[in-house]
Amino acid sequence: MAFSYYNYTGDGTTTQYPVAFPYIRREHVLAAVAGSPATFTFVNSSTIQMDVAPANGATVRVYRQTPLTAPLVDFADGATLVAADLDTNAKQSIYTQQELSDSQEEGLANVIPNGDKGDITTSVGGTIWTVDTGAVTEAKIASGAVTEAKIGSGAVIEAKIGTGAVAEAKIGAGAITETKVGAGAITETKVGAGAITTAKLASVIAPVVSSLNGGPLAGMRNAIINGNPTINQRVYVSGTATTVANQYTLDRWRVVTSGQNISFTNSANVRTVTAPAGGCEQVVEGLSIVSGTYTLNWTGTATATVDGTAVAKGGNVTLTGGTDATVKFSSGTFAQVQLEPGPVATPFEQRPIGTELALCQRYYEVVNYWPMGITYTPNGDTRGYVSFAVQKRAAPTISGFPHSISVIAFTFLGEGVNLNGTIESASSSVNGFRPNNMGNSANISASAGGGHVMAWGDSGFRTVFASAEL
Repeated sequence: MAFSYYNYTGDGTTTQYPVAFPYIRREHVLAAVAGSPATFTFVNSSTIQMDVAPANGATVRVYRQTPLTAPLVDFADGATLVAADLDTNAKQSIYTQQELSDSQEEGLANVIPNGDKGDITTSVGGTIWTVDTGAVTEAKIASGAVTEAKIGSGAVIEAKIGTGAVAEAKIGAGAITETKVGAGAITETKVGAGAITTAKLASVIAPVVSSLNGGPLAGMRNAIINGNPTINQRVYVSGTATTVANQYTLDRWRVVTSGQNISFTNSANVRTVTAPAGGCEQVVEGLSIVSGTYTLNWTGTATATVDGTAVAKGGNVTLTGGTDATVKFSSGTFAQVQLEPGPVATPFEQRPIGTELALCQRYYEVVNYWPMGITYTPNGDTRGYVSFAVQKRAAPTISGFPHSISVIAFTFLGEGVNLNGTIESASSSVNGFRPNNMGNSANISASAGGGHVMAWGDSGFRTVFASAEL
């Protein structure tokens, strides 16, 4: 049982509490509510009344703290000894011993008086210890004593560190991590000369260096094309349902399930896409991949997979060089997608818009061209070739035919010429395409005679679409 205190539980209305232990003077009786000092007055010698009713459920402690620093009665030579004075000093000794016993049972509670103890200030009957600002200096810390396990998250702040106190010998390898240091806590004057060495930072810097060395240092690290999907050559309208499976929408991004759609919003040049349940994905060409560890990162709420395996934000995947990889987002938003070599995510790479468009055009290009060519001999061949802006991944499929043309022709024998017709299709290579036939567009009749040449051109531009998507 306790000799020097009693605990009660507040109910929000009661203000009077018993003093259930003996004491010498009223100033030796203290009270605390929920660990904080409380003010009160004495109703009588065995009852106190709180100035404020303790809250419901709060612990109310009424306790005794007898002075230790000097005897309560100081005897002088020749003075008359009386029982009351002797009893007072005897009680002082007994009560302080009781308070010490109670404190030991409670983990040193209440044995240290409130006040400044040098580098530490105590309060609330010795239950709260506060380290004074600047008290922790180099001389106070044993070499290697500060390790990661010893430091609470955010516990190290600027005011707590003496100038020059952090020296190399005082820091254990790997002890300093981002979560252990308060914002702005480490300043130039706080770090001893030579304290930060390569060995001390290895666990933090090594993964970043590994990531940087794993790809181009000056950009073009992101294997995702149109990661901030603002390139939209197909002029896809947000929220439009697809009509076939794996239909491409924004450049390089396709909706997996027919009938589903993506929607998107723009803010400060960042496009955020909402992916459907069936997913919106990009197939990364194997020629852009070397074997090793890659990191996938993005902003938004969507879940992600790489080749069917779930990946968290900033998570790592192992890819095989030369093998296509499929990155899919489902049931949420995504923006600023980055797939980069190395184990650490770096900031999103915002490439110039012209560069991003050219990367997209390796797989899909809208071509505006002017049909032209040369026809020779009666009903002979036509020649016309259109170069792509960017060499394609493979010979693309050309769509947009047929389209009508109105030909302007030049020949020294113009008789018997029928100039209007259609272009039905085209033959393509990775570098461009040529119309396959001209219908009735350039037919020189036999009566015009053989060996005559006609140069011709359409009266306007036409549009076709070259797709070499994976």
